[in-house]
Amino acid sequence: MKKIVILGAGKIGRGFVADAFAAGGYKLVFADADAALVKALRERGHYTLRNVRSADEQETKVIGDYEALHIDDERLVPEIIEAGLAAVAVFPNDFPGAAKIIAEALTSKHARGDASALDVLVIANLANAQRIFADAVRQALPAQLHEFMEKTLGVCATVAARVAVRPTGRMLDEDPLAVLTDGCDVLPVERKFKGECPACPMLEYHDSLDALAARKLYTCNMAHAASAYLGASKGCATICEALNDAQIEQIVRGALDEALEGFVREGTFAAEDKAACIDGVIRKFQNPVIGDTPARVGADPRRKLRGEGCIVGAMRMARNNGVYPYYLSKIAAYGLLFAQPGDEGAAEVRAFAMQNGVEAAVRKYMELWEPDLIYAVKRHYLKADGRFVAEDARRVRFLRRAYETGFCSEKQYRGCAQGTLIALETLTGIGNKDLFRAATGMSGGMALCGDGVCGGYSGGLLFMSYIKGRDLDRIAIDGDKVNQYIAYDAAQRLHDHFIACFGSPVCMRIHEGMFRGEHYILRTKARRNEFEDAGAHTIVCTTVVALAASWVAEIILDMGLYELKED
Repeated sequence: MKKIVILGAGKIGRGFVADAFAAGGYKLVFADADAALVKALRERGHYTLRNVRSADEQETKVIGDYEALHIDDERLVPEIIEAGLAAVAVFPNDFPGAAKIIAEALTSKHARGDASALDVLVIANLANAQRIFADAVRQALPAQLHEFMEKTLGVCATVAARVAVRPTGRMLDEDPLAVLTDGCDVLPVERKFKGECPACPMLEYHDSLDALAARKLYTCNMAHAASAYLGASKGCATICEALNDAQIEQIVRGALDEALEGFVREGTFAAEDKAACIDGVIRKFQNPVIGDTPARVGADPRRKLRGEGCIVGAMRMARNNGVYPYYLSKIAAYGLLFAQPGDEGAAEVRAFAMQNGVEAAVRKYMELWEPDLIYAVKRHYLKADGRFVAEDARRVRFLRRAYETGFCSEKQYRGCAQGTLIALETLTGIGNKDLFRAATGMSGGMALCGDGVCGGYSGGLLFMSYIKGRDLDRIAIDGDKVNQYIAYDAAQRLHDHFIACFGSPVCMRIHEGMFRGEHYILRTKARRNEFEDAGAHTIVCTTVVALAASWVAEIILDMGLYELKED
């Protein structure tokens, strides 16, 4: 008989993996560390699975014909060897324990001279989960078995888009083991099996899942967590309630657009598919029957906020592709503010931020070092001050266009002062050829010397002073002091952004933050080549010009120096 051992008998193990393989005629063997759950599964002999795709589309299944073992049961390793197929459906923190079990199976197979395949599907909301799990198995094995592992163990990635939540009280009264899911009926699987690929209707095979897994993590999982953190800030009882709040939906849609635009620029997603993808994610979590809560979805933000997780990973990916992660950084900030009774992880994060400052919390829990991302999260955190703050969608679109135009301008034309001017003229229609020409020598810390101010800073000052600066024709009359001090005000605001983000407006100091300690004096061709190889115009100077353009755009709006036009 075909058999699969499912390590982890929780909601995903029982609610998705078991469903997929039962449909393919597989005998199920659950293994779990929860002795009470294992006992209940044995005694009852079946459980109810309710797949609710919408209020109008629901199905109920009864899953039986399974065995349930505790992970310490001596029968578990022989079951895995006999099946030749296992699934790992546990939290990433529990990977070492599951990996130890697989390592024991490999050790036993080797001792018996059994070189048949052992394939493992890894189901986890984590980038590169299969590689991390394979490394954990390798670490649990003695070095002399590593070659045997490479020959016999297949570790396959999956993309599990099905959401499983706590059933309603009525469902649990009818069946204490009931599982409630949103009914997603496709489980993409990486074709990395050492043995035969299982034939199950729900399984969809791919040669590589890297792009699909990243997209799912940075869209579905990100939007789910975002709804929890934003919803909690407004007192929403469920994720559905949160996403039916227009202000929250706007932010989540905006974050999805930022993430998907990053994939578009990477060349792994089609721009024309963005709108449908965003709508699909929003509908998925607006399902009123799935009563998921912010407390469950947002639980322990230490895990959700880590560097390669669904929020910070999406923020980094967007930024690295020249997309302004405005909404994504806002969501990250609200993750730091998340609080729920009994959530020790959330309490730890909040306490650390209050005691050590938000920047220290961002570095610790989000593993960020990039000055611009740290500053973006910090600004949203301080602006929120513990409460929900809505966003003006037109204003954010304007700031995002400024950022993205600045990024592309610097990437294409080089010369950060002139790149900033090109971006701002493209954005507003305001520009002057003589002003542009006059900015030629201002790049590279003034004439490529590095010890002057950043060209993004000087270009931004020139642009704002051109809009509202001192007029030569009025000097002899009254000194044109009104416009002079308006220009000073605008310049000081831009200066303050550079200080808050980079600690200095000086080019070489900004380099040291963005290049992690290195700075470049660009007066020689050799040094300029090193500068390019380090990513100057793929991510570093492009990002600084993007920021300068967005900060200038923000300043001219706030000071009334520019009026938003229709989109």
